[in-house]
Amino acid sequence: MSWLILSLLASSVDAVRIVRPDLRDFAAIPANSVPITRSTTEHRRLAQSVSVEVPGSPDAHLVTDLPLLSPEEFPTKHWAGHLPASPNNDKYFFYWLFEPEGNYDKDTVPLIIWLNGGPGCSSMDGLFLENGPFRLEMDENENYQIKAAEHSWHKSPAYTLYIDQPVGTGLSFTTSGHYPSNDELVNVDFYHFIQSFFQLHSDKFVDQRVRNPLWFSGESHAGHYIPSMMNYILKQNDDLKDGDIEIPLAGAAIGNGWTGTPIFGHY
Repeated sequence: MSWLILSLLASSVDAVRIVRPDLRDFAAIPANSVPITRSTTEHRRLAQSVSVEVPGSPDAHLVTDLPLLSPEEFPTKHWAGHLPASPNNDKYFFYWLFEPEGNYDKDTVPLIIWLNGGPGCSSMDGLFLENGPFRLEMDENENYQIKAAEHSWHKSPAYTLYIDQPVGTGLSFTTSGHYPSNDELVNVDFYHFIQSFFQLHSDKFVDQRVRNPLWFSGESHAGHYIPSMMNYILKQNDDLKDGDIEIPLAGAAIGNGWTGTPIFGHY
């Protein structure tokens, strides 16, 4: 699913810069063996050298032409790309934001964040398979097309924001290999990303602070992510650092949530 999404976006968004390895390099590898070859080490060096330029305007992330999707099928504005999840330029989250459909007040329309769980499950599952705007459908000639989903949450109306997190999930990545190993590190990365997001998209959501009602939503291990992230954001609101944006929270909706003993990382 992630590589399909990357392929669809590559011609539409300047922010996407990752190249898929040639799977033929791995075709002859036995299931129980993962040798380190020249090809794999070259791909690793490439990943370590990736640099994502942070745009100065959200227009740089505006998706203007998505393969398999006709403009008439989905005229709603949407933005996608990578933004930093650390101050060291070594972690980047992939996001996809959809504008509300229908009449709405720009100051009161909610922003709904959707997170799949896992840990390590891409939130593009939610976008393409659950509550998001798109569905992949096969026509009579067995060709796939992207169709608009009848019951997408952006029709509520609401801004809907799908985020691949933590790094290593979906299209989000780290060039340093510093993957989070506990909730605190997950929260730190997410908070840095969401600050990057609101700074880029301040025209939609920010006066001196985030003005729109912000809701978290998710399923499975997001039942563990979401309360922890919200608690972290509230603590940061009490002691904002210079340049950070205050993020009031409206609430959360969790379905089939994992709320028991954490299974993420080491404790």
